[in-house]
Amino acid sequence: MRYRKQVEMINIARTLLVAAVLWVFLAAFANSVVKWSRPAITGNAVSWVSHEKLLSLARHHGTDALKITELEVSIWRSGNWVPVLKNKEI
Repeated sequence: MRYRKQVEMINIARTLLVAAVLWVFLAAFANSVVKWSRPAITGNAVSWVSHEKLLSLARHHGTDALKITELEVSIWRSGNWVPVLKNKEI
């Protein structure tokens, strides 16, 4: 009987360990997905928005994820890209 309980406890501990490792991996992955757009801020690409304006927008909205297109600059909120600045030249 004791041996069987020990085996059950070991199996439970293994399951919890695997779940914890998986949770940490998924949390890290989700965090990096949100920040995929960050290189647009520090990249060398020519943009219609100045580097200072992009940093200001990121600080103001409390995010590192900015999506810069020809028409607008958007931030990631609640699973959607929300436009925060539109290109007036187009």
